[in-house]
Amino acid sequence: MIFLTTISAPGVLNHSVALAKLLRAGSLEVLLLVGPEAEDHLKFIKCDVPWVVVESLRLDFDRSNPNRKPHIQQILSREYLVQSTREICALAEKHGPRLLITKNIFSPVLVSQLIDVPYATYHTGGDIYLLKDKSPLLLSCDQAMGREFHAAADELGIDQSKLLDFPHCITGGALNIVRGLGEISGLAPDERKGGASRTVFVGTLVFDGAKKDETFENPFKNNNPIVYVTFGTVCYDMERYRIILGYFAKNKGLNVVVSSFNLDLSVLGIESDNIFVSKYIPNSLVMKQAQLVVHHGGFGTFLESFEFGVPMLIIPDNLDRTCQLHHGNTARKLDVGMVLDRADLTEGSFGECLGRLLDGDHKKRAVGISERIQTLSRNAQDELIRQVGRVIDRVPR
Repeated sequence: MIFLTTISAPGVLNHSVALAKLLRAGSLEVLLLVGPEAEDHLKFIKCDVPWVVVESLRLDFDRSNPNRKPHIQQILSREYLVQSTREICALAEKHGPRLLITKNIFSPVLVSQLIDVPYATYHTGGDIYLLKDKSPLLLSCDQAMGREFHAAADELGIDQSKLLDFPHCITGGALNIVRGLGEISGLAPDERKGGASRTVFVGTLVFDGAKKDETFENPFKNNNPIVYVTFGTVCYDMERYRIILGYFAKNKGLNVVVSSFNLDLSVLGIESDNIFVSKYIPNSLVMKQAQLVVHHGGFGTFLESFEFGVPMLIIPDNLDRTCQLHHGNTARKLDVGMVLDRADLTEGSFGECLGRLLDGDHKKRAVGISERIQTLSRNAQDELIRQVGRVIDRVPR
């Protein structure tokens, strides 16, 4: 039995479900441990992985709450750590896990010490998250959070000498499971050596909700090239959409498919028969038909672009707390994409980028890389199953 503990934000849940499904396909038993706010989403996506609600993993996702703390502060409060650790330990007595996998939650590190079972960490943002001087997760941890972590360990009666230094304990487990591949990480070989050891990649592992045999019906009455535009489930920068869709409304030779939960074209004052908007479309379905994808540099869309052989234009919207620019630069170095700074985004600059990326050569290169990436992903996932199996086999029954 493997416990996979995860933050309950929908995007993070999708990552964790994808990993759980992969492990289960390798004949490994997995139980998801989630906060109560996860249930609606897991039911919505018809999750077939068993899950248990851990009340103490509850997080405040209400952006309208002026007193809401960032997630990293919430999960590193002494109270949160102590309560969730105790509740997970109680579940461990019932289910007897032989490996704890955590996605951005520090409690399993403490649970590991109390029940003498190894832990592993799932890094969905790529191997840059393993570098002490570049990881958004590690860099967001401060001394106050460290004091909370150690105070929780004291309250739980844990021998602090057995804990690695905070916050690097999160990368010090039996395995660091990394979404992505070294070939498209964008890190130089010497940088990779500076990361944590015991690293195993899982390739382009993505869960986007697409059902088996589901397809995307072309909504247009012509065979013009399709450009796919997505800036995440919810977009907070409507002006970016106004500029981009304004360009397409004036250039009818291209069709555009947009996936956005909160986009209303009438509010933007844009209406055109070559623009199709849906609240949500699985990336994989559209990318099978798209000639180009325009996105913000999120790692899931980045990986799927490689998997399906689609060139990309990346317009980052968060340079401080994410690796979006890093992903864009990786696509640029491999000559399958470009980066356009948000401050430089105009209809003119956008159109210039599209002209270059739709030249046909970028598509050929992307397809060529895709064939190699798919093979490497399958090999990496097979290796993950072997590595996890070895870790579990070393745990006494």
